[in-house]
Amino acid sequence: MGSILKYQKNATILVCVWNREHKSIEEDYVCSFNQEIGYGKKTRKFFNLINFIKYSKKVVKDFEPNYIHCIDFEMLFTGVVIGRGKEKIYEVYDIKFISNNLLNSLREFIEFNLINSSTSNLLLASPYFKKYYNKVCTGYG
Repeated sequence: MGSILKYQKNATILVCVWNREHKSIEEDYVCSFNQEIGYGKKTRKFFNLINFIKYSKKVVKDFEPNYIHCIDFEMLFTGVVIGRGKEKIYEVYDIKFISNNLLNSLREFIEFNLINSSTSNLLLASPYFKKYYNKVCTGYG
């Protein structure tokens, strides 16, 4: 958040998080969707994603942001669903490969198509990610 404010001093930032351990959130710039499903539970996360999307859609409607900054694949998907007409920034700090080749190919296909069709900026946490994303993502060279 500090890096955004460094370049956009008058920006108003709201962070919408999916708090899957229902921990207390202290920051006043954070709105939190609280559940007690835990982390690392992919099936529970998958079946509760629609609840987070509904919550996020209401937050975006009320806040009316110019940009939606999405970190990781699930949030990119959420950002695309809830943020029609808004610019999306996609940040990758870890590539979450799936051990099943078919499922991983499906994840890549969806992710790369969402990046190419719906994002204005791609932020990569590692220079090594550039080679992986440059092979299929256009306009981010």
